[in-house]
Amino acid sequence: MDHSILTWLLEEENPETRLRTLKEYEKLPDDDERVVECKKRLLQSKIYERGLKKLRTDKPWAKYDAILGFAEWGLTRADIGEDIDSEVFALIESTGFKMLCGEPLLLRNLVKLGYGQEDM
Repeated sequence: MDHSILTWLLEEENPETRLRTLKEYEKLPDDDERVVECKKRLLQSKIYERGLKKLRTDKPWAKYDAILGFAEWGLTRADIGEDIDSEVFALIESTGFKMLCGEPLLLRNLVKLGYGQEDM
């Protein structure tokens, strides 16, 4: 990868892009101090706050967008905290998982976040 592109992906002012790059391109483990610090910055960012706000609306597609964002940024359920579980389980219940339109993408993102990897 071109060094200028990597530098751009690792900019500190974009923790959502930086985290995914650290984890997937640089293959750093979750306990690496750069990953830990980046997650901390992301969880305190305005973009993360907007994601939480979308998750807590009554609009299903806004909830899908929030879950997609969390998964694509490289976060997990453990990073976000189980306080989103009530929103997530209510969304799952409301879809009925008929595998129409957005349900396959929702399922993929829930798995990526870590749902289904433990007894609930």
